[in-house]
Amino acid sequence: MLVRLLEALGDEDDARAAAALDALSAYFDRAPADGRAADPLIAALGRVPRERRADVVTLLGRVAARRAAPTLAPLLASADASLRLAAARALGALGDPTGAAQLARLLDDRDARVRFEAAVALARSPDPAVLAAIAARLSGTAPADRHALAVALGGMLATHRAAAGPETERAAPLAALLRAARSDDAGLSARALDALAVAADPGSLPGLLTLAREPAASRRTAALRALAAFADPRAVDALRAAIDDPALALTALGGLGEHGGASDAELALRRSDARALAELRRGRVCARAARATRRASPAYPGPRSASARSSVRAIRTCAPTRRPRSPRSTRGACTSPAVDPRALLGPAHAEAVRVAAARWLGAAGAAGALPGADVTDALEGCTARDPSPDVARACAAPALPPRDDVADVVAYGPGGRTSRPGALLALRLADGSVLVARADANAHLRLARAPRGPLALEDPHEAPLDAR
Repeated sequence: MLVRLLEALGDEDDARAAAALDALSAYFDRAPADGRAADPLIAALGRVPRERRADVVTLLGRVAARRAAPTLAPLLASADASLRLAAARALGALGDPTGAAQLARLLDDRDARVRFEAAVALARSPDPAVLAAIAARLSGTAPADRHALAVALGGMLATHRAAAGPETERAAPLAALLRAARSDDAGLSARALDALAVAADPGSLPGLLTLAREPAASRRTAALRALAAFADPRAVDALRAAIDDPALALTALGGLGEHGGASDAELALRRSDARALAELRRGRVCARAARATRRASPAYPGPRSASARSSVRAIRTCAPTRRPRSPRSTRGACTSPAVDPRALLGPAHAEAVRVAAARWLGAAGAAGALPGADVTDALEGCTARDPSPDVARACAAPALPPRDDVADVVAYGPGGRTSRPGALLALRLADGSVLVARADANAHLRLARAPRGPLALEDPHEAPLDAR
């Protein structure tokens, strides 16, 4: 199939070549990257109509062939903003560190979209000279898009640390982000704190712990989200300490879902009461509590318009109950004496509950917490009879998707023109769970270690979290 499409791409008939280009885009929506496509695409770049060049460049990024980088780099200086945007995105996808200096120049591009894509693309580079230069600009007084600078620094710091670069080369960039995190500009502060979460560098931990104790609830919330990136006991203790603050409890429970143990799972479920859920009712804590439970149990393996690369894995074990009870461990499976997941597969329950029950049932069966034959019968019956395709799929394959994705969401109002800082979002995740959370001062919500798969936005006041 791929070979035929590439042959058609070189056809002298412009209509046939254009159809092949569209077909290649659809092909790579479903197929893995394949470097065989690089050379035919490079050859096509000079032949296709001007308005289709960005499509070819985008495909060059998707085929993951670094030999395309020399062809893409000159396009960063194109007069066409869409071509600069596509080239920056493609070079970022290729992860070629040699283009960092050229990408850094786009941080001053006149088009905000290009600046953002250049910042994201730079995340793949550990270049210490570019890292230092961007940090100096963030701390300087010259006009600059400091949001783009912070985004670039967060990713570059993470890449530099993963490449075992010297800690001394990260000290100044971390200090620059911490200064920006203390800014009176709420948007810049939130952006810097998110960048520090991406970097997850131990050198920033003392500063984040200080910011998590500041009076402003919005900054403390963002600092706690950043602390969730650390397994350090000091970060975990700070999250536990914030649970008693009603304004911070949900964020703190979410962080404990990443690094807490069995006692934190029980704490999360105990705190799923009316006081802790004064703002968001049960929805978010159910997801967060279940995430903590799953981490503690071997049975649970471990800017866009509200769409995303996805996030947060959690079976909402407490979704059908008014007052969730602490789970008990039965050979590594999360079970409750008051709830049998088989009972939750019935038609009286919402689709979200039935999907979660299928996941839960599969995990309990794999751990031996329920009889294997009973689990098989219940899941096969659900697959054959449930009227919802989503529920039937979950029953047919109840294993949870791997947590190797990221959700990066920006909330916009109707029409997609106006962002909504602090907007209440309900994100339906690929494992069937729902996370209800507020966007930050930039209308941004980023969730790490997400289940691989689609992410949907739902009305947080109407998302089906409970039994009907």
